[in-house]
Amino acid sequence: MNFEIISGPSLDELLDSFRYAYDDAYKPVEFGVVFSRNNDGERVVVPMSDVRVSSIQHADGSGASFNLEGRCKATGEPDKCLVFRAYYSTEKHSGWIFFPPF
Repeated sequence: MNFEIISGPSLDELLDSFRYAYDDAYKPVEFGVVFSRNNDGERVVVPMSDVRVSSIQHADGSGASFNLEGRCKATGEPDKCLVFRAYYSTEKHSGWIFFPPF
């Protein structure tokens, strides 16, 4: 199941997350992910923090859309590290994210 990303890092922040994912200079980035909607139809957004991008690939020729793989933490689950795959546009700060089963 894919979840909608409605906020996230700039291009420079995303590339730095990849460049320094396992380095002391690492600066965490965050994605805002819609996991559900409430009774009023409003989005319930959960911040995915400590995002470490381990793979990045151009999705098209725009230079702003990427296929990503990596690990992150869900807010409220500090001991749970999630593996993810995502499509993300640094131009629109949106995309989708998928958490494959272990």
